[in-house]
Amino acid sequence: MSPLSNNLGPKLIKKKSDPTSPTSIFDILLLLTKIDLLIIRYQEAVKQFKLAIEASTEKETEGVHLLFSNLSATYQQLDDFSSGASSAESCIQVKPTWAKGYSHLGLCKYKLNLFDDSVAAYKKALELEPSNVQYRELISLSEKRKKGQTASTSSGNKSDLLIQCVLLCVWCPMFMFGVVYLTSLRGDAMWLHQQNKSFVKCYLVAACLSFYRNHGVPKFSKEFFMRIMMDKSVQRLMAAFVLFVGGNFVIVASLMLPELANFVSTLIKVLRSMKLTTFAQKVEKPFVDVLVDRTGSPYFKVAQMAAHLEVGALGTLLLVLLTPRRNFLLLILYCQYLQLRYMIENMTGQNSGVLHVSFSILDQRISYFASKGPSFVLTGYQFTKKMLAKQVQIPDANQPAPSPFSRCTVM
Repeated sequence: MSPLSNNLGPKLIKKKSDPTSPTSIFDILLLLTKIDLLIIRYQEAVKQFKLAIEASTEKETEGVHLLFSNLSATYQQLDDFSSGASSAESCIQVKPTWAKGYSHLGLCKYKLNLFDDSVAAYKKALELEPSNVQYRELISLSEKRKKGQTASTSSGNKSDLLIQCVLLCVWCPMFMFGVVYLTSLRGDAMWLHQQNKSFVKCYLVAACLSFYRNHGVPKFSKEFFMRIMMDKSVQRLMAAFVLFVGGNFVIVASLMLPELANFVSTLIKVLRSMKLTTFAQKVEKPFVDVLVDRTGSPYFKVAQMAAHLEVGALGTLLLVLLTPRRNFLLLILYCQYLQLRYMIENMTGQNSGVLHVSFSILDQRISYFASKGPSFVLTGYQFTKKMLAKQVQIPDANQPAPSPFSRCTVM
């Protein structure tokens, strides 16, 4: 759900002639927030929403629920569902008769695997909007996930704990090979290739275990396929396979960072399940708001940082073309991987996904520096950007299929 889905203008803006009044400051903050949302600066938008909420007075509570609602939606775009749920609860406190507040709460609780709370929130939203068919579908989906969670909890607590312990054992050598590869000063290409292959093998084993733990046995259904394709860890599997063609320090780092957050999160959960709560808190404390959030789940910013590394890896592969260690096949396959991930974000409605945000920031930087040089540099960059944008467009189902004899492009 887009943070721009709510109309902030008519209900919140009141015309007053005094430019120094709290209402005018309030309106300016709203305008700045809209600008931040339009250019996908969600973290800045969160700050502006909070400032707008603080600037609102008791007389302006009519539209404050919209601010909390949009703040919750913005947190959802950042994958910070704990904060999103908190904002949704504040929205409900301000206006308990508004269905969308419960809808935001239901989605956040669903993403946090709190399916009882999710069902209760969606039922309340349906009670307020009985004609909304989407709420009925979301209730049904949450109840299905709740039944699956109950079944797995009742029969698989010990097996899940065993999988978590095996994962921790696999992650340890994976990090060892990764750190050795990243920090190695040896110029022996064969030795580096062996370290890279060992890292990838451990990564794939850990990825398979995580896949089984999160999604269970693979099912041949559209719903299951859509669910796994939205899983960023499944998408990153393609990057791991690409590393078999050749090594790259930045790609390895982009794979290690999310796994490090998963490692710390899993370790905390294992310690808690073994009733070592005090030790779990000591392990958790230095990593809170760095690798894990306050619930012990992977921190939402880690995925964005990994995406920045993935985009940066493309730049390093282009620079390596100027050296004797150039690898055209690795560059082509990695471009295909980024193209596929970008298109998945488009198809699943994540136009503000982590990869979109990273490419948007890169575009801003390149456009800024290109504008400082000769005009033909900026013109050439804009032409290249349009060409690349066409490569990640989703095909229109109403358009006729291209001829099998038409020219095929790599990107």
